[in-house]
Amino acid sequence: MLRLTSSQSNLSSRVRLRFRENNIESSSRVCAPALREIWFRFCSNLYARAGAAFTFRLVLQPLVVGVIAIRAGLRDASAGRPGYLWAIFGRGASRRTLIKEGWQDIARVFFLALAVDLVYQLLVLHWFYPLEALALASLVAVLPYLLLRSLVALVIRHRVVRPSGKIPLQ
Repeated sequence: MLRLTSSQSNLSSRVRLRFRENNIESSSRVCAPALREIWFRFCSNLYARAGAAFTFRLVLQPLVVGVIAIRAGLRDASAGRPGYLWAIFGRGASRRTLIKEGWQDIARVFFLALAVDLVYQLLVLHWFYPLEALALASLVAVLPYLLLRSLVALVIRHRVVRPSGKIPLQ
């Protein structure tokens, strides 16, 4: 633990006094409760979506993205590419093309998730929280796509590929 000298302590108390005189709180004192409140509202709103209107989208959209991810994973396996996440984080040269290809696969579902969440928030919450909408769209569209595409490509390449190099599922 750092110990302050008397001059540093005096300076620290003078700065605190100046903040109090000007009615200015330090950033940590102001931001911490606000961030906690935002985080609590965010978590409670996400939890409340599970039992409220439009619950079908929390199942339907990941299923649609799952089908898209399985098709993309089969393409990756037949092309002999590694898992999608591994390729994105491991290869610098093809990273941009892989991200662009993945975005082309899930863009419609992602924007549909944003639109449906916008309608949900306006009808149920009577307000729009854009970061919550982005987080939910990422949760129901991007995350399942990343995980399933990688998993399917790895499983198919290592378990199902025949000696001829062809995948029997196509």
